[in-house]
Amino acid sequence: MTQAHLKRIEIRAKSFKTGYEGHSVLECNSLELTGSIVALIGHNGAGKSTLMKSLLGLLPSYSGTLDAFCTETQRKLIPEQDMAFCPETGAVFADISVESYISLWSRIKCGSAKYYLQEGARYIEELEIGPLLKKLGRELSKGERRRVQTAVGFLTTPSFFLFDEPFDGLDVRKTHELSTLLQAHQEKMSFLVTSHRMDVIERIADVAIVLKDGAVVSAGDIDSVCSDLAGHSVEISDIDQPERLYAVLSNALPDYLIEHIGARIQITGKEIDVEMVRSTCAQIDEVGMTFQRSQPSLVDAMNYHLQTS
Repeated sequence: MTQAHLKRIEIRAKSFKTGYEGHSVLECNSLELTGSIVALIGHNGAGKSTLMKSLLGLLPSYSGTLDAFCTETQRKLIPEQDMAFCPETGAVFADISVESYISLWSRIKCGSAKYYLQEGARYIEELEIGPLLKKLGRELSKGERRRVQTAVGFLTTPSFFLFDEPFDGLDVRKTHELSTLLQAHQEKMSFLVTSHRMDVIERIADVAIVLKDGAVVSAGDIDSVCSDLAGHSVEISDIDQPERLYAVLSNALPDYLIEHIGARIQITGKEIDVEMVRSTCAQIDEVGMTFQRSQPSLVDAMNYHLQTS
């Protein structure tokens, strides 16, 4: 799928500030970011859910603006008309059946109470909703509620689908299925996804927003975010005594992320002096070690960022 065929949105913020009960918890002075699958990442309490709620119009702005726009028409998206939201816990009415809940949304958003059995049947099948249709909302597990809410979101064919921690608690197969589903719909809709699963985010997202303590610390394509957060990595290979070298490096370079990966060691951090690394390695009298610079992965970049924050 080429970039030209992707459904893309632009998130814009200007002098934006919001919070709860008069207490500011999220500020964004300036942001212009365009993408198809936008990752929203950061530590617990960084402001991810607050930013989502603000885009959805669920939190008032204390000052400034935060909005999403269609890149094709430059029209500002209206939450009630253009967006769908799947919260972390899933939100299904407790005392009606799943089938009635989905039928209600099919009628409201798609004009037919039977839409989920017709054009929308693929989502019921792909997300394995069939066995849940006769259950009441309160009888569903957290994962089942999330699947139902995800199906409802896809049924309403929004321009912009916002997911809060969609991969939390999913096994490898379910994670792959959901990430594949998102990627398969990039021609029809854009996504904003919060997640702690950096391995998944790096695979599916084209851009990311990184929050720390209620502020944007980096935003852009995945590679630039990784470089912004962590500089670069140096990989050391052809090591005879990797355990010993790991101990020496960890002691000598406490401000860097140092990982022992089999017979290799990787050092990640800003302003790494490769010659200093070489001289440190020379303390254990090894010869023939290979040193290579590389782009840090999103996993490594975020680990370094959180370690040094």
